[in-house]
Amino acid sequence: MKKTSEKVTIDLCFVGAEMLVMLAIGLAMFGQGCKSQTALKANGVAITTVDAAMQGWAAYTQAGKGTDAQILTVSNAYVLYWNAELTASNTWAIAVGNTNNTLWQTATAAASASATNIINIISQFTKSP
Repeated sequence: MKKTSEKVTIDLCFVGAEMLVMLAIGLAMFGQGCKSQTALKANGVAITTVDAAMQGWAAYTQAGKGTDAQILTVSNAYVLYWNAELTASNTWAIAVGNTNNTLWQTATAAASASATNIINIISQFTKSP
């Protein structure tokens, strides 16, 4: 199971780079200085933070730490995070030229909550006894 666990963790870390590409596309779609761009920049910090946490998690599991249940929990949390980011990316695309910002604000909040969740889970599993 160890090789499978490592592969899942490493694959999930790689996906973080895809998130950064989505963020760059989102930034290019919005004008300079608007609220949407501020939200996208803040989301970029969340993406970078989750990516770093997942890289740390990969190193942690490659060192033989973390149970299969913990690996599965982080993996499931990452899938939820990925889906929230994907939804946010799609709503940002829809929001271009739309004066109602509720949709992308809601999606951004959901993505932020998912990012916080996965970081908290990893922190809980990796803290020293």
